[in-house]
Amino acid sequence: MRGALFENQIEEYESVFKSNHEYEIANAPLKSVLGRYATREDDCQMSFGGQAMIQDLDPEAEPVEPEYQPIATIPRTADANDRYDVLGIVLFVEDTRSITTSSGVTHEVREVVITDHSAEQPLTISVWDDLTGTEANLLKSWVGPALVVGFTSLKPSSHKGFSLSTTMSTSFHRNPVGDRADALRQWSREKRALVLSRMERIQEVRNPTEQNEVLSIESIKLKEVIYIAVSAAMFSIFTKRLQNT
Repeated sequence: MRGALFENQIEEYESVFKSNHEYEIANAPLKSVLGRYATREDDCQMSFGGQAMIQDLDPEAEPVEPEYQPIATIPRTADANDRYDVLGIVLFVEDTRSITTSSGVTHEVREVVITDHSAEQPLTISVWDDLTGTEANLLKSWVGPALVVGFTSLKPSSHKGFSLSTTMSTSFHRNPVGDRADALRQWSREKRALVLSRMERIQEVRNPTEQNEVLSIESIKLKEVIYIAVSAAMFSIFTKRLQNT
């Protein structure tokens, strides 16, 4: 069995696969190899998308634990090659939308907005392609003060301001473990009103509602009278200044 890596996947998986190691691979669909690239009639190969899970079966290999860090510690001048593991309370999950690049490639994307105890300014995470499906839908269903999620291997982006984006190695942890996750859950319980307030602000920005003011004829006439009076007063002041000069 063989697999194929394309474009940015080559760099993303460079540190994942090692020669002569055994791996357990899940969520890597098999695709038929056609034409001159096939070595036999039923030839196929694995394709690695955003939901592929790869575990090194080397008995000496240490499991890699996410190094979650507070939102405020992520530098806004981060290099595009940097990767970050972030914990956050999910405030908002956008509906999936499609965008087409200048080269004609269509991608699915949706934005997830999170917050934590370290910063008042929320952080936007752009979720791409495969990850916009089941995982993101679950986040949207459970969004609220109690939803603490870990995001791994996110890369910085400067499109429309600073944000983070998913990569080929990104995974969601809807029940993250560890002292930092427990501390953020405790903070969320203690500051529930604050978290709800941040959720409301995001909703107002993302889903603005048009409020049309209904005015009576009397109130419109009153506004016209006030406007005329103010205009007359301003004209009088301007005239006196001209006379004094």
